[in-house]
Amino acid sequence: MELRQLRYFIAVAAHLSFRKAARHIHISQPALSRQIADLEDRLGSRLSLRSNRGIKLTSAGQFFLTEATAILERIDRVTEKIGQTATGTSHSLTVGVMGSFEKDFLPYFLKKFHRNCPDITVAVKRFCWQRLDDAIVQGDIDIALTISQDQAVPQALSAEKLRSEPLTLVVPKDHPLADKSRIALSSLAEEPFIIMDRTENPKAYTHLLGICAKAGFHPNIVSQHREMETVLMLVESGAGITVLSRLATPSAGPFLRFVDIEDGGFSDLIATWRKDSLNPAICPFIQYLKQHTQA
Repeated sequence: MELRQLRYFIAVAAHLSFRKAARHIHISQPALSRQIADLEDRLGSRLSLRSNRGIKLTSAGQFFLTEATAILERIDRVTEKIGQTATGTSHSLTVGVMGSFEKDFLPYFLKKFHRNCPDITVAVKRFCWQRLDDAIVQGDIDIALTISQDQAVPQALSAEKLRSEPLTLVVPKDHPLADKSRIALSSLAEEPFIIMDRTENPKAYTHLLGICAKAGFHPNIVSQHREMETVLMLVESGAGITVLSRLATPSAGPFLRFVDIEDGGFSDLIATWRKDSLNPAICPFIQYLKQHTQA
């Protein structure tokens, strides 16, 4: 399979016409048809169907279009990074965040990093929990700042622990447990739980069920939400309680209280990046993170 075949197929998919696609990429229509036929032979599947009304992508063709586009975009990024390295020009980084756990250090850190490494441009993108994990594995971003609760890091990634904090109970300030300094998890067996949506962070959901099971109960989950801000707002309203990492403190309002849990375990703020990344800006950024965040 050749890269030009991917580009040819993307052109055909964009125009849904071999004639228009051939004109756009400046080759003859018969030559384009042969290239697409060869590609289909290699894949062992039809990518498009022709009729008098034009061309329609098959389900395999729609899937391949997404993957081919992603492959070419990644190659373009790698080519750009190599060119920057060879010429000594400025570098860029894209850092993925969740937006809830980095508020207390990331703005100040980025300001200091830019002052010390002015040739590196840093872009920050916010993702939901699961999408952030996918983005770093797929190479859509250079570095991810994410939360781990003793989960294994994918083999393709390197990881650096930046900070470790205990899981805590979050309650409104007028809750009976608000003045406690420390509680046993089993004391929450009758409490209504408000948590992050299971699809948003399946790892955290599984972890919560696991620690509750060890404490002898199944949590009474009354609602699940995609945004942490919504979870905290509902807890503050008195609709229930939640269990979060103390790393979430910067997102909490003044009317919430955090109570340490004896047997809740810890969560780690970690930076992850692909082992095969060719971006030379990753190394100084990670080194600076290690120096300026408290593990």
